[in-house]
Amino acid sequence: MSTLRWCCLLSLSVTLAWPAQAQQASAQQPDYRFSQAILAQWQHDSVWSNYQNYAVQFSQIGDYCHTLAAQSAFEKGRNSPDNNIRFDPAYARQFHAVAAQPELLRRTATRQLVLLNEAHYQPLNRVFTRSMLAGLYAQGFRYLCLEDLANGPQADAPLNQRKYPTRATGYYSLEPQYGELERYALGAVLN
Repeated sequence: MSTLRWCCLLSLSVTLAWPAQAQQASAQQPDYRFSQAILAQWQHDSVWSNYQNYAVQFSQIGDYCHTLAAQSAFEKGRNSPDNNIRFDPAYARQFHAVAAQPELLRRTATRQLVLLNEAHYQPLNRVFTRSMLAGLYAQGFRYLCLEDLANGPQADAPLNQRKYPTRATGYYSLEPQYGELERYALGAVLN
């Protein structure tokens, strides 16, 4: 009996947009908004918990400067003196930097499930995940789960045959690197 091996990319944040809700939201708005339109809405919004949504919208159009500014404003809003993490230099000195990809592949060699966390607003997380797929595939991982992909009535059923995402595939695949991750997984690795 063969063992199933799974790799999941999770987008975890304070505010989660579930695929069905995200698809409904994207159906109500144009696919891509210009930076000026997003900025205008953000400037009139005083609810800090909405700022991460603006970061995602900026990332979808490749405006990474505003992406980071919106995410920084979100982090500033949610951090308070009560929940700040205190940095301990003595504790930090016991760690050292290593190349992430070889180290993770070394650790995943004996695993059946790998979960990769990523930030909704940070395309570089998806670039890194894409760089891991060939190594994970070589280790026997054959299933890729993505938060962006819905099941049920919202599912993009022809995705596996088509080998590329469309605007209807999912909310996060509107961001170019997320779409590229899906294309790569469907065409180059999981073929």
